[in-house]
Amino acid sequence: MRLSGIAIALLLLVLPAQAQQVQDWHVCQEKEKTTLGNHVRSCTAIIRSDRSSSKDKAVAYNNRGNVLRDRGELDRAIADFDAAVRLEPKSADTYINRGIARYRRGDLDRAIADYDAAIRLDPEDAYAYNDRGLALRAKGDLDRAIADYNQAIGLEPDIAAAYTNRGLAWQDKGDLDRAIADFDNSIRLNSNDALAYNNRALAWQAKGDLVRAVADYGEAIRSDPQFASAYSNRARAWEKRGDFSRAIADCRELIRLDPQSAAAYLQRGRLLLFSGQLPSALADLNRANELAPNDGYVALWLDIVGQRNSLTNRLAGATRQVDMSKWPAPIIHLYLGESTPEAVLAAADDPNPKTRDRQVCEANFYGGELALQRGDKGEATERLRQAASRCPKAFFEYTAANVELKTLGGAQ
Repeated sequence: MRLSGIAIALLLLVLPAQAQQVQDWHVCQEKEKTTLGNHVRSCTAIIRSDRSSSKDKAVAYNNRGNVLRDRGELDRAIADFDAAVRLEPKSADTYINRGIARYRRGDLDRAIADYDAAIRLDPEDAYAYNDRGLALRAKGDLDRAIADYNQAIGLEPDIAAAYTNRGLAWQDKGDLDRAIADFDNSIRLNSNDALAYNNRALAWQAKGDLVRAVADYGEAIRSDPQFASAYSNRARAWEKRGDFSRAIADCRELIRLDPQSAAAYLQRGRLLLFSGQLPSALADLNRANELAPNDGYVALWLDIVGQRNSLTNRLAGATRQVDMSKWPAPIIHLYLGESTPEAVLAAADDPNPKTRDRQVCEANFYGGELALQRGDKGEATERLRQAASRCPKAFFEYTAANVELKTLGGAQ
């Protein structure tokens, strides 16, 4: 059959359009092989095309939502997942993807509802249980989170992340042996899992086994040389072992990786102070205060280091942007001469035992530091002893109190 000239012209117009749609479809489904911008554009073209079926549009909405979510555009991503669910309400994957976006936005109840829907549609999906476990742990419901991780591992025994996540839940419950056993399994399944090594190191450190903790932090750094938290955590372990020079070296690497981290400068500045490197400590605390002018702890340490460098008191200026309605404001008022140590201890009380212990620890330690500034070694010694006996051992104030007491003992 011969085609008329008009028919040939129309066919030439249709074929490129069809070819473009095929190309858009490939790009929309394969985000790993293209730029994210191209991926979004191609999925958008599928969504807008009159030739796309409802099912195809649902897939395109879902795929575009994944890219938007990974770019941090959570509201837009959730809107796309909503559209996908309306078009294809029986897709478990879409509920999981929307659940992940809601989890990242902090909307834990809705995230759990999405994981519930996914599990109803596909009760054999181990990853849905793992993801719901994350949201339940974030809500503090550790027993239900562990039950979900158990279910995930029962369905897929080789999911390393489920062991890691269950280990973190055991760690939250204070069961460090079970946590370590789960991290062991995660590492067995993936010997290059930097996060699992770091988490196991934290568990060893909580048990007081600093040698194993340092070794695991080293493995985490070997697996991921850009893992800033592993350097910070290993610095704390070196600090607990009394090896301030190695702790400072890890902080130096931490700052190289994250030069805008006020916490890194604060950490190194305090270590430099107790290593006797006062000018360098002051430089680090000044930089931390520049990066985080609203951090009360940075301001306090800047004052402590400044006084050791014989500088005039700058605390009032350094705390100008600090929220003085929250802790550690009572300590700052004490340093400004506007309160008493007894009032600070009274303010440290809290219905939450962990919060109370932390604040009492800090009230004693910083009270001791202020007494040192004022030359009252007797009061300083008493308050620092209280800090050394009551501060959680993971706190820098615990280490600092013991260092100060050793110095005071040597001076007497």
